[in-house]
Amino acid sequence: MERRISIFMKINILIFLMMIPILTSYSYSNRISEAVVKHEVQEYIASNAHFFLNQVDAQADQLSTYAITLSRDPDILEFRDMAEDLNAYNSIKMRTSIEEKLQLLAISGIWKNTVTILSPPAKQAVASFSEYQSFPDLSHTEMWRSWHYESAEESGTSTFIKYIVDPVTAVEQPQNARLILEIKFPGDNIASMLDNYTSSNNGGAFLYHSSNQTINKNGNEDPRIQSLLPEISKRIQGNEDHFTSRIDGNLYWVHYIYSDTLGWYLVDYVPFEEILTPISKSRMWFYASILSIFLCCFFASLLLYRNVQVPIKELIRGMQRIHIGDYSTRLRQVRNEFSFLFVRFNKMAEQIEELIVNVYQEKLQTKEAVLKQLQAQINPHFLYNCLYFIKNKASVGDTKSVIAMALDLGDYYRYSTRMEQGKTTLNDEVSLIRNYLNIQNLRMNRLRYQFDIDEQLGDMQMPRLLLQPIVENAMEHGIEPKPGLGEIHITAGIRAGFIHIEVDDNGNGLSHPEKEALRNAWMLPESEEHGVGLWNVYQRVKQTYGKEAGLQLEESHLGGLKVILKWPSRELQLNRIAEEHDDVQSPDC
Repeated sequence: MERRISIFMKINILIFLMMIPILTSYSYSNRISEAVVKHEVQEYIASNAHFFLNQVDAQADQLSTYAITLSRDPDILEFRDMAEDLNAYNSIKMRTSIEEKLQLLAISGIWKNTVTILSPPAKQAVASFSEYQSFPDLSHTEMWRSWHYESAEESGTSTFIKYIVDPVTAVEQPQNARLILEIKFPGDNIASMLDNYTSSNNGGAFLYHSSNQTINKNGNEDPRIQSLLPEISKRIQGNEDHFTSRIDGNLYWVHYIYSDTLGWYLVDYVPFEEILTPISKSRMWFYASILSIFLCCFFASLLLYRNVQVPIKELIRGMQRIHIGDYSTRLRQVRNEFSFLFVRFNKMAEQIEELIVNVYQEKLQTKEAVLKQLQAQINPHFLYNCLYFIKNKASVGDTKSVIAMALDLGDYYRYSTRMEQGKTTLNDEVSLIRNYLNIQNLRMNRLRYQFDIDEQLGDMQMPRLLLQPIVENAMEHGIEPKPGLGEIHITAGIRAGFIHIEVDDNGNGLSHPEKEALRNAWMLPESEEHGVGLWNVYQRVKQTYGKEAGLQLEESHLGGLKVILKWPSRELQLNRIAEEHDDVQSPDC
């Protein structure tokens, strides 16, 4: 289960890693886009603020310029120098001419304005659209040379006012002036311009004075302005700057610029979050899409894993178990495209199991029958010969030979009839051969034998009665039919990773066609046409040590036949078993 989860997690981690570059690049581009938009908005707001403030200053400066021009008008100069006792006709004519000019000035501009001309020497005043009921007391009037704001609480209406005094030195004592021009315009002019200025965005703008006075399109009823005022009074420094402020949970970008003409600040505030809403929505839609794609990939990989990878792994695992010999393996049924393969696999495993069991039982029975047949074939004939030898020697009184024969014969049968153990050591097998050759030497009295066994192979495990048929075959078919001294050399050692046991004799030997015929006979099933001795050895060594084991026939250096019995050494077998085990391990899918 843990392995399955790890493979499944690898698939989803791979999908996630594939999405990381997309998310990274999008996040980077989104931040760049957001920064560009913020910068462009800031530049746009600053540009608009400059443009708007230039319009306001231009209108105010235009009024000042017109007033200065009027102060040089001949009628105004005549009004300045008018005597107090001027006759009524000339006075009305002069006033009418000046009023017409003042009215023309009032209607020629964009802003509503009022211009009043005061002549302190004559105690006379002329206004654009109204007349003074009485000449004001100038001794208590402060002459503002720059634009001064009077709020509605002070004068009934919010008004900007400015005075032009002739001569200029009479500003402190206006009653001594020769001519005074009073220029007024209501704050509603600026409020109307602010209304047009802020109608194109979701923010707002207002004029702010250091005395905490404001002018805006909604008066002082805008709660956002009231929220900004405390921070503005702290943050405003210099003529122009910007800062961010949070109002009612929304982040605003606040820009302010100072008007040298009016002495007020234009404050513009724009909600960044509303401006960036399209980008934010696009970002959210992108992340939602990425999440949807990841979830789709997740469930697709889950379905793919459950319906493809898991069945394939089950099939591979089943094949591995079949490979190592567990033929009872069965696959659980699935309901997808692999169900046919699973059903066929289970049927195949069932048939193989039945076949293997039958073949294995038959093979065991065959092997046991062959061993018993071999013993039955060897033992009676060999025993009869030994008993006749004992009888003959006993009849002539050769007790020493009788005793030697009896001891060797007893050891020989004690070993060969011990069938409860299928394995023995090479030393024990050599001891059996030694007993056998001692017995044959007592009978023939013309046999010489030699053993050359590697000491490290003495305790090596091997099948019982594996060498005896080879030695017996050398005696019966090689040495006994040939007169003279018989020789048998038995050697055992390791060569190129293989165990080699060689039996050399100086018997009659075999021709090349006879060797080929004997080799071919080993490959055939057992029959009465060939002996069971070497055939039995060949089959048993193949079944025990694998396809690389077997028998070889060569000419012996003694002049007869050399039979070589070989199989892979234990280290080589262990290495190959490990390699086969590695081969059956399937890689993670």
